[in-house]
Amino acid sequence: MILLNGPPGVGKSTIARRLRDDRPLSLLVDVDELWPLFGDWQHHDEAQGLAFAAGLGMARVHLQAGYDVVAPQFAVGQDFFEAIDSLVVETSAACQEIVLTGDPERVATQFRQRRSERTLAGQIDVSSNIPDERVDEVIARATEDLIAIAATRPHATVITTHGGVDSTYLRVREVLQRRSE
Repeated sequence: MILLNGPPGVGKSTIARRLRDDRPLSLLVDVDELWPLFGDWQHHDEAQGLAFAAGLGMARVHLQAGYDVVAPQFAVGQDFFEAIDSLVVETSAACQEIVLTGDPERVATQFRQRRSERTLAGQIDVSSNIPDERVDEVIARATEDLIAIAATRPHATVITTHGGVDSTYLRVREVLQRRSE
């Protein structure tokens, strides 16, 4: 299992799709893409929990079948990590945990750009609950929280994103390659 954590807009989903494409029969489990599958999800706080449970179920089945799972997810809650750790133990899978961080101002700009592109394309964006005037604050706080959490996770590697998607992707692949040796 490859867990990509990081603040919204840092590039987790983009890197995850590339990793999935490089790994035959791997499954991309992006919980943010599962929320809209639930009817009237915008008006029900439990939609996020249901999406996470569905994602865990998908990952469990795939890991038990012996295939890779790539999961991009911004997570700072202890419950999330306990669930992932339990899943890894239950399925006897290895977990490669990577935390992507970046300059908070640049990440906030990317976040706004992505949200604007989705809105213009008529796509659903689960980040719509973050008011535009709070994006900088949310991204900065998320980055701080993630670095603190990574320090408590023995198998987490922090990668700072700078230089674009291609260079970040190559650094992620290098980390995964070193860990598999």
